[in-house]
Amino acid sequence: MTDEFGIRQRFISGITDAKLQEDKIYSGKKLCKSKESIGCIEKCPVSAVKDKFIEIEIEGKKFQLPEIDLLRCDWAKKYALIQDEGAKYLGYDVDIKPPKNITKNNLCEALKRFDQIGEHSLYFRKSIDVCSM
Repeated sequence: MTDEFGIRQRFISGITDAKLQEDKIYSGKKLCKSKESIGCIEKCPVSAVKDKFIEIEIEGKKFQLPEIDLLRCDWAKKYALIQDEGAKYLGYDVDIKPPKNITKNNLCEALKRFDQIGEHSLYFRKSIDVCSM
């Protein structure tokens, strides 16, 4: 979560033996910690970001990160059920809010509401695999 992009970003990593310039550890305002911050807890469209924090230490500096409910996050992104979390960029006109308790059955019911054109996409194939388990 950054000042510039908030929670709307994804990171990737790669392994290399190339000489790279080291980035500085983030030292800006506390993100997701207060009402003055970006407010990721309030902005998460599926309430995946919890008001409970875990602490990690990197190079002697401690960071508090919000706990994430990965199943709720998958509902929005991996299964593309929330339009503004990426589904609209794949051409999907789907925006199905998750229930309070996500189960395999209600996930599969939501996935059945996909537009048929989606059956050829990677997301749709992953979704079918989940429902056939």
